[in-house]
Amino acid sequence: MENNDLTAYIDAFFEGNLSEEEKASFVTKRETDPVFDLEVKAHQKLKETVQKQELKHQLMQFEEQFIPDKTSLIDGYLEQSLSDELLAYVENKLREDEGFQEEIEAQKFIIASIKRNALQKRLQHFEEENTSIPEEEKKEAVKEVKFIPFTPKTISLAASVVIIVFISIFFLSNPDQEAEVISSYKVQVEQKNEGLGFAGDEQQDIIIEVIEDGKHSFHYKMNKEKLQIYVEQGRNIGNVSVVYDATSSPAYMILINGKQYYIALSDKVIPLP
Repeated sequence: MENNDLTAYIDAFFEGNLSEEEKASFVTKRETDPVFDLEVKAHQKLKETVQKQELKHQLMQFEEQFIPDKTSLIDGYLEQSLSDELLAYVENKLREDEGFQEEIEAQKFIIASIKRNALQKRLQHFEEENTSIPEEEKKEAVKEVKFIPFTPKTISLAASVVIIVFISIFFLSNPDQEAEVISSYKVQVEQKNEGLGFAGDEQQDIIIEVIEDGKHSFHYKMNKEKLQIYVEQGRNIGNVSVVYDATSSPAYMILINGKQYYIALSDKVIPLP
C-alpha cells in the first residue's frame, strides 16, 4: 500500500469513516502484522506532535491578540479584577509554568515596596504640616504692663475703641460680604497608577464648587467628597480637572486654566500652591 493511501487508511479508521467490516479488518491487521501496527503507532505519534505544535501556535496567537501585557495581567490577577476567561487563563498558566508564579511573587514585592514608600512620604508630609511651633516662637519676651488709671479721658477712649470694634464686626458680618457659590458641578476623578494604591483609596467623582469670596483669593478647601476653590470677586475660572495618584504626595493634582496644582486634603481654607 502506498504511503498516502496508508495514511488515509489510518486516518479514516481513527476518524470513524470506515465501515464495520473495514474496521474489523483494520484491527485484525494490527494484531497479525507487527510492521503495520508499528506504522499505525508512528502515524499517531506524528499526528499528536503536529496537533500540539498547532495548538501551541494558536495559543501564542491568542495571547498576542487578547492577553494584555504581563504586568497588567498580573496586576489584574492580584486585584481580582480579571474576567472569568482571563482568570482561567492565569490559573492554567500557574499550573503549567513555574516561572510565572515567581513573576507574580516578584510583582507582589514591587507593589508592597511602592506602597511602603508612598506611606512613608505621606507620613513625612503629615508631620511637616503638623509640626509644632518652634521653640523660638514660644519664648516670647515678657512685656511690661503699666497700670493706667481710669480717668474720663481713658474711659472715653475705651468707649471709642469699643464702638470701632462693633462697627468692624458689623460690616465684616454683613450678608453682602459673605462668600457666594458661583459655580457647582461634579467631575470624574482620573485615576493614575491604578492598582498600586491602598485599599479604599480610589474614588470615582468629586463635587467642584467655585466660591466668590472677598477674604480669600485663589485658596482652596478639600475633602474626599468636595473641592472648594475660593476666588476674588469678578474672577472666572474654567472647568477644573482632578487627578488622583495613590503613590504621589500630595496625592491630588488639579488642573485650572491649563496650570497644574498639587494639593492634599485640607479642612481649612489655604492658598493654592
